[in-house]
Amino acid sequence: MILIRFMSNDEFSKLISGQELYNDKIHSGFTNSIGFCFFEDYGIDLSESEDAIRQSIESSINYNIDMLSGIVSNDVCVVFDSLDAELILSKGRYADPYGAFFGTIWRAEYCIEHYNKHMIKPLYSVRNFDIWFNENIKISKL
Repeated sequence: MILIRFMSNDEFSKLISGQELYNDKIHSGFTNSIGFCFFEDYGIDLSESEDAIRQSIESSINYNIDMLSGIVSNDVCVVFDSLDAELILSKGRYADPYGAFFGTIWRAEYCIEHYNKHMIKPLYSVRNFDIWFNENIKISKL
């Protein structure tokens, strides 16, 4: 399963260095999530060409950052292969990026209280994305 997660530079540095990351936060609001949250991405197909994968990643970033703007760090977005991680399926209510002004949607999300790069394998990192303009977007294969 292909997952994405928006994170801070600090979390990304720890992840890439091989550290085990811990988060037992019980999220408040319209969610039942605990810990680190990831979204499944159905549009990224790793069997496609590298250019097609990069276009799919950029499209995914555009959709998700609109929905998550203001509630996640937008330093880095990482595309992961979930491998066999024991993720917990949960759900959350988010702004509908293509709906009415105050529209919301429910999204499935996958949570885990600790992980490292061997449990959930980072495939790509994405930087310099913006809610409005992506001229300087940088997608790097990890």
